[in-house]
Amino acid sequence: MKKILITALLLVSVLSLNAQTFGVKAGMNYNNWHSSEDISGEIDPLLAYQAGVFANFDLSEKISLQPELLYTAKGVNSNKGGLDFKYRYDYLDIPIMAQYHFNEAFSVNFGPELSFLTKAIISDGTESVDYKEFSESFVYGLNLGVSYQLPIGLIFDAQTTFTLS
Repeated sequence: MKKILITALLLVSVLSLNAQTFGVKAGMNYNNWHSSEDISGEIDPLLAYQAGVFANFDLSEKISLQPELLYTAKGVNSNKGGLDFKYRYDYLDIPIMAQYHFNEAFSVNFGPELSFLTKAIISDGTESVDYKEFSESFVYGLNLGVSYQLPIGLIFDAQTTFTLS
């Protein structure tokens, strides 16, 4: 895991040396969860956080490439048999987004995402259990999103990820 983190940090660092834009990204994460396990009861998405860095490279007047390195918390709240559980998964996400810019402010984004599991915890409010060994350590997917940049440089970004693994 340390090798993956160091490699990802070096990649973003080297790429950012030639980047035309470099920045910090932070926001909220709200996700749905689908499982092959037989889970009866109510499942509600968990509101969590995401934070990291990005670099943006103009490939042409309308197209740019934006690799990112993000720490993302995901999970769900579950009520099964009258008991409440929280499933929490933390990932190191590496999305590589291609962006099409309609103008200086608005763009659409699309690209792959690689995710490396760093922590998996199940909690009932009083006790927590490490669930990492029973979870997928690597997942991948496709991102689709839109971005709007204010004249002061602040970017509002909304994305959805379709996990393929």
